Amino acid sequence: MSKENKLKKNCENSIQRFVRNKNIFSNFDCFEDWYLEASSINEAEANREVEYLDAIKKYFDFQFKKNEFYISSSGLDQIIFFCVQNSAISNFINDVFNEVQLSNLGGKSVVIFPIHNFGFQFLGIKNFFNGSLTSLMYEDFQISTQTNSIEKTNKLINSFCLKQTGKRLKIEDLKHFYLSRNLKWLERNPLLLFSFNFSQLTPYENQAIILEKLAHITNQLYFVSVLRSDNSHLGGLFSTKRTNNWETLDLKHFLTINGFNQSMLCKPIHYKYDLLFNEMHLNIDLLSSTKKIVKWEKDSIKCLDQIFAGNKNYLLSGDRNFNIYHKISNSLKYFRRSVKAVNEEDKIININIAIEALLLDNEGDKVPKIFDRLNKSLKYYREKTEALEQVNKVIKERNNIVHNAQFNSKEINFIVIYRMYCKVVNFVTENALQIDSSKDNKKMLLFYATK
Repeated sequence: MSKENKLKKNCENSIQRFVRNKNIFSNFDCFEDWYLEASSINEAEANREVEYLDAIKKYFDFQFKKNEFYISSSGLDQIIFFCVQNSAISNFINDVFNEVQLSNLGGKSVVIFPIHNFGFQFLGIKNFFNGSLTSLMYEDFQISTQTNSIEKTNKLINSFCLKQTGKRLKIEDLKHFYLSRNLKWLERNPLLLFSFNFSQLTPYENQAIILEKLAHITNQLYFVSVLRSDNSHLGGLFSTKRTNNWETLDLKHFLTINGFNQSMLCKPIHYKYDLLFNEMHLNIDLLSSTKKIVKWEKDSIKCLDQIFAGNKNYLLSGDRNFNIYHKISNSLKYFRRSVKAVNEEDKIININIAIEALLLDNEGDKVPKIFDRLNKSLKYYREKTEALEQVNKVIKERNNIVHNAQFNSKEINFIVIYRMYCKVVNFVTENALQIDSSKDNKKMLLFYATK
């Protein structure tokens, strides 16, 4: 029995139990009120009933996430409680779906995220005169330079909300949090705005998927950055991150705007969400000119969507056919760490991990296998010879750092390595169906089949 069918069967059994015994909930407004009283009488029995509620929620949670809807857990509780009291057993599942649709809990919501160490080359000169904003837009996200004005921030976020949700920003909510939480980053820092189908009734709901979406967007930004790189000293000198930039590192919150009621939530970032804080540091200086981007570079950026979707399916269903996407996602995590690192030792160690996680399985000697698979992945790549030379330097330097605690800079060209990495990620993704994910050692058959 598949995971989905098992979840549905458990859900149907739990629905029958709840609806047939709905009288026990008749004097309460929600499950929480019922549980407080029931647990005071017999806690073990109350906990058993909660397990049946969990079985119902797991099925709906699976269905919504499968279709890219991330519903508020507390909102789903309220809808299930309403349907327990008012729905027939045969109509229960359809009634829950209808209520979610009517309440718009699956509608598009917006995340407002502060970032630092990000800019556009050559365009900083506009900031001398507090000129127009510079933004990069890509489907469902937008990244903009610092506004240096809360009024301009209002206009920026309002425009994004109108495009993504069709609704205006409640400016009074933004000003309230700006003043009460001292959110100086709203005007001093570059802002990353993105939207997807999620809802929140409490501040910590769907935190994990927000972090996953954030990682996906930063993957796209890093790919754009390294594929359109231009190490121009002049461009960097007049970057927006160096000119008229008063960005703050006092980043303790980010904001979300619920699509179903346009309410704004201010979410604190605690120490346990250190990964969330790390994502704010980008270390990107994008080239602002219209540099030509070739087909394989476009394909490399586009394949990230396939990787994100495949990884989501793996985490949701546990289907090992999607395991390769989880493997690539783990590799991308270390790629991001390498690009954003400020010292070469961290760049070297993390790009080594990224390459090994992408290319290796659990068999054979590592280094020969890396170069064999790089050769096959880069068969028609014009920069292949230089890229392999740079990888060889990186591997030797990594061993020197890890085993001898020494670092001898050999003028490693990281842009060449990062561009090569993007090319290999695209190759592996395009050939994902040839990878036998049913094997425990995750043997990558495409490399054995490639001549």
